[in-house]
Amino acid sequence: MARTIVNSFRSTVNRFQKDSSEVVSSILGEHPYTLPKNAKFLAWAIFLMFFIENGTLGIFPKKTYFVYRNVRLSDFIMYALIIYSFFCVKEYSELFNSKSLIIVKLLLTYLGLIFIVSSFVYNYNFVEFFFRLKALWASFLIFPYLLLIKRRALTYLIRIVFPFAVLSNILYILSSLTGTAFLPDITVIKHPISGGFKIYRVYGGTFFGELFFLGYIYFWITKRFKPHQLFIVTLFVIPHILAFGRGAWLYFTFSILVMFLWNAFKNKNIKT
Repeated sequence: MARTIVNSFRSTVNRFQKDSSEVVSSILGEHPYTLPKNAKFLAWAIFLMFFIENGTLGIFPKKTYFVYRNVRLSDFIMYALIIYSFFCVKEYSELFNSKSLIIVKLLLTYLGLIFIVSSFVYNYNFVEFFFRLKALWASFLIFPYLLLIKRRALTYLIRIVFPFAVLSNILYILSSLTGTAFLPDITVIKHPISGGFKIYRVYGGTFFGELFFLGYIYFWITKRFKPHQLFIVTLFVIPHILAFGRGAWLYFTFSILVMFLWNAFKNKNIKT
């Protein structure tokens, strides 16, 4: 009897692990080279949007990407991605109609209504006001990301970004150590500190190094620690500590605390 129960339990666990693996594989995709062209195209479009928008890592200075006044090429890519995702809503309808997205859709509807009301009440030029609120419309990028997840191309996007993230973080650190701007569109100044010392402060962002840093920490918390990843984690966190100091530590500490709590709830089978 006991043996039957144990075998049944093992079978259930193995089946659960297989099902979980299939779910993760369906989201991230295990074979990026067999992805359809529309999935790769979507991933590259998202990458180019952030690559151009970031400016500090562009091959050309960010002024090169301006199309009209403060409107950049990345803006048009962003709008095209959002519109394209609406046309493909049937592909990710299951995610779109999920309960967890209700609050998101309410917030986005509210933002859209505020834009319309503000345009009439304050008598703004509708077109110019539209392009000025880039941060507002960037919130709608959740839909291209839902489409990307459904097409199992999220890992493909991560693989595209990773080498540029490594390069930008290395160049950022070199800039802060030498005082020479190794990245376009960054500013390096000398900053005095106590004791009569001076350090170089770099103004300008890196390319999503903090997201990779938190991703590795999440992997360590939920899976296992891998010593060989320690170097790349350190590389990704140094620029943000140099740039933001205590603010970066608070941000990272809060994010890591949330990961610990979520993992603890999951291990105790507490629904989150």
